[in-house]
Amino acid sequence: MAILLYLDKTRSSAWKDAITQAFPELECRTWSEPGDLREIEVLITWKVSTELLSRLPSLKAIFTPSAGVDQINFDEIPESITVVRMINPDLEQQMAEYACAAVLSVYRQFPLYRQQHNAHQWKQQHIAPAHQYRIGVMGLGQQGNAVLNQLATFNFSLRGWARSQHDLSGVDCYAGHNALPDFLEGLDCLICVLPLTDATHHILNRAVFDKLNTGACVINIGRGGHVDEADLMTALQSGQLGHAILDVVQNEPLDEDSSLWEHPNLFITPHIAGITRIDAGFDSIKENLRRMIDHEPFIGVVDKSSTY
Repeated sequence: MAILLYLDKTRSSAWKDAITQAFPELECRTWSEPGDLREIEVLITWKVSTELLSRLPSLKAIFTPSAGVDQINFDEIPESITVVRMINPDLEQQMAEYACAAVLSVYRQFPLYRQQHNAHQWKQQHIAPAHQYRIGVMGLGQQGNAVLNQLATFNFSLRGWARSQHDLSGVDCYAGHNALPDFLEGLDCLICVLPLTDATHHILNRAVFDKLNTGACVINIGRGGHVDEADLMTALQSGQLGHAILDVVQNEPLDEDSSLWEHPNLFITPHIAGITRIDAGFDSIKENLRRMIDHEPFIGVVDKSSTY
């Protein structure tokens, strides 16, 4: 079996060495020395073009080094090719860390205290008990579950929403489009960890913001396409949203002249909520290669009809 790593040089080199050591019977190649492309059965890549696919007639599987697969055009992937996304507990841990840090900074009013600091003002602010602070998480997959599990340790009031029904201990779960208004009603903080699909594009919009508690916070650690950025700015300007924390934006990297940089209550980080570390990411690749050799089902197979 021949494997092709179509990634950055650092990751390609590290994973080629790791795959060769773990599976000496496999032939692992990088794009700099791909050999005969007709022999490639597994492609490990972030995204793939129709031109590249046309040169890989023996391809059976595409492994992505990410949990999200919105960068792949599934209309171009033949039915005979399985797409496998990365299941990476380290990514889930990172996302939960980021979400908790973001929530706690707003709940404990750090932005306000920063303003007071800059004004040399010593003034204590009242905050309600954590069990009265209502947090909703959109997306109840591995990452959404990890976020909720960590937030639960602080005794927040938790809700979860997804396309299908879930049953999570300590979380009021809602499912489907019709249940979305009830899920959103009166939330103090909304966190998005949804996959990006046609159905979730611009799901964070004016109608959603208006359902939240006045002065609520929106945290997006999903994809930039989830947010209608014009509606977000309008909601911040009106005070309907008190804060927004974005780890992702529509066009990355964000242009230095973007108005998103300017709003005092909008905090942006450069897509770092969850980064695929080379060592941790390889564990997922390694397990699925083992499964392929042993003719076992992959972990993380993408449903091409829903694209996640």
